[in-house]
Amino acid sequence: MKNFIVRGTPYFPQELKNINKYKKLDNDINVDVVVVGGGITGALCSYYFNKEGISVALVEKENVATGSTSISTSLLQYELDEQIADLEKNSDLPTILKAYKFSEKGLKELTALIKEANIDCNFKKHDCLLYTDDKNKSDILQYEYEQRKHEGFNVKFLDKNTLKDFKFSFPIESGVYSYNGGAEFNPVKFTHNLIKYLNDKDVPIYENTEIIDYSHFDDYVILNTSNNQSITCKKVIVATGYDISLFTSKKFATMYTSYNIVTTPVDKINGWNNNCLIKTCENPYTYLRRTLDNRIIIGGEDTRFIPEFLESSVAEMQYKKLKDKLYSMFPDISFDIDYKYNGTFASTSDNLPFIGPDIKNKNIWYCLGYGANGTLFSVNGAKMLSKLYKGEVSEDLSLTSLDR
Repeated sequence: MKNFIVRGTPYFPQELKNINKYKKLDNDINVDVVVVGGGITGALCSYYFNKEGISVALVEKENVATGSTSISTSLLQYELDEQIADLEKNSDLPTILKAYKFSEKGLKELTALIKEANIDCNFKKHDCLLYTDDKNKSDILQYEYEQRKHEGFNVKFLDKNTLKDFKFSFPIESGVYSYNGGAEFNPVKFTHNLIKYLNDKDVPIYENTEIIDYSHFDDYVILNTSNNQSITCKKVIVATGYDISLFTSKKFATMYTSYNIVTTPVDKINGWNNNCLIKTCENPYTYLRRTLDNRIIIGGEDTRFIPEFLESSVAEMQYKKLKDKLYSMFPDISFDIDYKYNGTFASTSDNLPFIGPDIKNKNIWYCLGYGANGTLFSVNGAKMLSKLYKGEVSEDLSLTSLDR
């Protein structure tokens, strides 16, 4: 499954100097909750269950923080992948705005978690720009701005009159500028350091431990590993990203391949207002962010999932599009490409995740951060599920239910 998710050499793991290793499960254990999946979602779930005083163990079939976590660009924004006008084709306005607030809540919660647990992960808050250079899409962004403004978000509409107050080197027909509307971090560094934090609190972490089958009972579940160990628990949290076939045959999302390139360090960039997070109002969209060592990450140009035998040629075309886009936006900069990689991305019709109990097996719960804001969805999902275990039902679970 790892090759199915990640192709190329991701940038974020290269920032880590020392990586902790965790043992393989070599004996039978009994805990309240087992989190299956050692990526960012699994780490978050383990954190919140532990915080609630619930005995929890994390199990990862390979090494922690690999898979989709390693290629997350980690633009942490409250906005969704599609604009409100497009989302209304599959949803209603109150639900969409509730989803924006849901993501904003996730950003605030993540900020608090990083501070509380003192997690070193290069976290930094940012303004955000959503823009188009197509005048035919100006009405879409005007509507986007009006709905966000009415909902209380701190935004400004950019057009020919207001653009003079901003420093952008690329053509903008219209845009929505969100003040302090997002953040960035290193997702691999975050995951490793959060898991270390948990391990220091005596939360069991098991790497290279594959769950191959399970038995579901009224009050508990028994998980069996590939090396003939068993785990007995009251609840299983499926935080395995796109590899969910062991637990369900339900198709939750449509799979795409998303592409990223990372430049060499660039000392100075003119025309990038306040180093904001940038996203285009296109389909497929393009997004840009900076890194702590002054690189530029540009990604997007998504395609439907590409079989491995076609991947190389298609990927090179998409990488070239991203490189050309970057040159067109910032013609004065000079750079080389240090990293090129791509991986699987799951898109949902309403841009929202699937979080909550299985429809048939009540002791199997899912935290699948599919859709627009995987990390922020996972933060909220992990917290909601830990509260649900103690009988507290969040109203936001209606946004993420598996039967919607």
